[in-house]
Amino acid sequence: MSLVPWPTRVEPAPGRLEVAALSPDASWDEHWSGRCADLPALADLPLRGDGLPLRLVPRESGTTDGLPALPPLGPDGEVADERYRLRVDRTGVEVHAAGPEGAFRALTTLRQLLAAAGGVDGIARPDVAEIQDGPRYGWRGLSLDVVRTFFTVAEVMAVIDLMTLYKLNVLHLHLTDDQGWRLEVPGRPELTRTSAGTAYAGRPGGFYSTAELREIVRYAADRFVRVVPEVDIPGHSGAVLRAYPHLGRGHGEPGGYASHLHLDHRQPETFVFLQQVVDTLVDLTPGPYLHLGGDEAFGMGAEEYATFWSRFTAEVDLRGRRLVGWQELSRGGLGGDPLLQHWRDSSRTDAEGTAEMRRALGLPDAAQLALLVAAGRADVDRMRRDGNRVIVSPATVAYLDRPYADVSTDPEDVALRDALGLRLYEPMTVEEYYAWDPATVVPDLPADQVVGVEAAMWTETVASVAELQFMLLPRLAGVAEKAWSTAPRPWQDFRGRLAGQVPLWEAQGWRYFRAASVWPDPPVGPAR
Repeated sequence: MSLVPWPTRVEPAPGRLEVAALSPDASWDEHWSGRCADLPALADLPLRGDGLPLRLVPRESGTTDGLPALPPLGPDGEVADERYRLRVDRTGVEVHAAGPEGAFRALTTLRQLLAAAGGVDGIARPDVAEIQDGPRYGWRGLSLDVVRTFFTVAEVMAVIDLMTLYKLNVLHLHLTDDQGWRLEVPGRPELTRTSAGTAYAGRPGGFYSTAELREIVRYAADRFVRVVPEVDIPGHSGAVLRAYPHLGRGHGEPGGYASHLHLDHRQPETFVFLQQVVDTLVDLTPGPYLHLGGDEAFGMGAEEYATFWSRFTAEVDLRGRRLVGWQELSRGGLGGDPLLQHWRDSSRTDAEGTAEMRRALGLPDAAQLALLVAAGRADVDRMRRDGNRVIVSPATVAYLDRPYADVSTDPEDVALRDALGLRLYEPMTVEEYYAWDPATVVPDLPADQVVGVEAAMWTETVASVAELQFMLLPRLAGVAEKAWSTAPRPWQDFRGRLAGQVPLWEAQGWRYFRAASVWPDPPVGPAR
């Protein structure tokens, strides 16, 4: 079976079905008020009235029924029950779930089963089986950088469609950085007038109106994806300071990667501005979390950094939200309350591209780079001591802007492979991206503090949605399996299942990297 992520338990039975169409019965409308017709996981399944019966069996919430335990934390603060049982046999298809989330995940699995078993005659011939399944982690995300390259509402929606295919449930939308500002803030028109039109390397900019961001949030919610917005402060504030230079202090060019400019906590107007931004995010994005960055505040002293966060965290609390930030936020003296995102995997990145990294960060010597690495290790010590809940996004295996190391049998892929990917990172193979465990990837961090997994797609080298897809696929599927599947599977097993995903990608027109380690034969047909 070409299923990704791999379910908790699969009980195959001899034989195959022939499925030309599925016919949902009245149980869907009876229990979930007509949601059956609207569930996007059903959108491209062949549904009509004379097909194989598709039945729903509601399961009482909280019952185990042989399913895995619920994870400790989800993107709604509490954990939705996404567990399900899916039975495919000659009497039809039966879904057991406690609510819409579990049913949606079951239908996503069914979609993969039918796509992998489809034939040239339009008949799908899936294996007969019963599947019991549930997620390892409740937070399974993708951080998408729309600053260095701006993506339209429709393009972001296509990314959400890809995420749901692999049971990811958090779109962490990186809306601001040094290169641009991507969100309309009522009462602050200078932000979009001055800083929305810029992007990385002279690319065209853009921004989302409040109505457009609401549209993205609604589209994601219909697919059980939570949008967690990020406004990156107090560093990475070049776009803010181009619009309002008096709110900053330090030195450097606004927009320079390693600018030592940052927001000035001493000015009351800085917090008036930030209150307006946070109020806008609270209004547009329901849910308990706001991601406020906190990373790489170069030039900001430790005491100044802690003072900034001790004051601003109170504003987040007043609005009933919980702070999410990069691992540097552990330096803010906030204890165990923030949800922290670990990214600086010092076990490997200290040896990567050091000369280029020094130039890119404006660091004159290796000693200062060593200080950054040591600070990253100290972050882990604080997270462990304070008992922070942690989302793991290690740059080594979860940052999807790293160049591919694989060869390819497709000449077009070779050209794109050589052009894309941040060259500060050593290239890695698709297999290497799969060879890790979220519970142990952060040395010395207890496994029970890890509550989520998130891939990150930074877009310095990506200038189009096709290039974005190329960098995401096939690697995003592997990160998603690490976030969902409870039992590790060997590379050889995953490789075969990954190859079976191609019909789904090609049906959507998605671009992917044809790594020879997964697809050893040259592509058949016209160039993709």
